[in-house]
Amino acid sequence: MGLFDGGPDGPPNVGRTVDDRRERESHDGVFMTPWSRSFYLIALMAGILADAAVLYFPIDQAPRLIIGLLLVPVILWTGIRLEAMAMLENRDRWASRGRVFRELRSQVVMLLEHVRRLNWIAVDAERGFRDRDDAMREMDDIEDEIRAMISDVRRAAGKPTAQPEVPLIREPETVA
Repeated sequence: MGLFDGGPDGPPNVGRTVDDRRERESHDGVFMTPWSRSFYLIALMAGILADAAVLYFPIDQAPRLIIGLLLVPVILWTGIRLEAMAMLENRDRWASRGRVFRELRSQVVMLLEHVRRLNWIAVDAERGFRDRDDAMREMDDIEDEIRAMISDVRRAAGKPTAQPEVPLIREPETVA
């Protein structure tokens, strides 16, 4: 290969980040370039337009069926690839944030459990599975607990925990 051993772009690692290499080396489609996204969009639109044309223009039934069935996998494949790319982009964005407010989340989860319990006691009392007076007393107790929990939620609001559950994604490293 000569002096560069990296092809026409120069040495394989000079001036490129780790993320650039991952994007180029990916064979499973996890890291998609804007060009591949454009390719899938064009292929999807071409498949849909071709399928619409086959259905619109009058031709015999057998060729219409065969062409239509051959275009369905192209439409499905490109649509699934585009949806998978969108999900992966969204996952990476939220995974980098981690769980910052764990105490607040646990307080809110406990609050929701109390609300669910309150609801089912009311439903049971309405259906006749519980004594109405006992249910009302228990609902009053739960309401008092919920009022006490609101102060805990207010105390926990805006206070991040010391360490997030998921480590934050660092800036890409530059390989020298």
